[in-house]
Amino acid sequence: EECAQLVQATIQALQHEQAHGSYEMSFPPLIPAAESVLGYTNTALVLGMIDRIQTQVAADYDCAVTPSGALLAWLAPPPEGKAGSSPKDSLNFNTYWVPHVDKANRATYDISAILYLNTCGRDFTGGWFAFNDEDSNRLVAPVRGRLLTFTSGFENLHQASDHCTTEAQVQRVETGNRFVLSVWFQAVAPQAASESSFFGPG
Repeated sequence: EECAQLVQATIQALQHEQAHGSYEMSFPPLIPAAESVLGYTNTALVLGMIDRIQTQVAADYDCAVTPSGALLAWLAPPPEGKAGSSPKDSLNFNTYWVPHVDKANRATYDISAILYLNTCGRDFTGGWFAFNDEDSNRLVAPVRGRLLTFTSGFENLHQASDHCTTEAQVQRVETGNRFVLSVWFQAVAPQAASESSFFGPG
């Protein structure tokens, strides 16, 4: 099963960081050295998955796109005593769950895509995806194989969120481990992407 194989590839790439107590770990599978870390089979799987996501995004947003970045990400609960281990640290800007805008990281991020590799409630708790709208948070449950896409600008401020709250308070993975493949695309016609629907088919 492809998602399970991608989880194992992520663990393989990041197990050294995890052993040293990291709780926000990521590996960029598009770098030239990726195959030396992931191996040929896993690298081929990741690149093939990115190609399929690219095809889906291009169709959904009706514009040609090219990958601008990608990460295999492994999120875990922060250890006790670490910054962010308390809900009081929910707005600590060094934590992965602080509200953010993808395009602020890189100008070529026009469309964001997240492929969930495991499932909330079975493999981990917490770690839901929240779009931070003015009236309330719009929550998306991580489910293995679910693809979430959205435009990457300020119209889609978002964060990882605990599903029990509609406020920015307890935004973290509480138990277990959350795995995703995130890909960011540059649109050949950015205007077409910005006028597309709020959600992709996720």
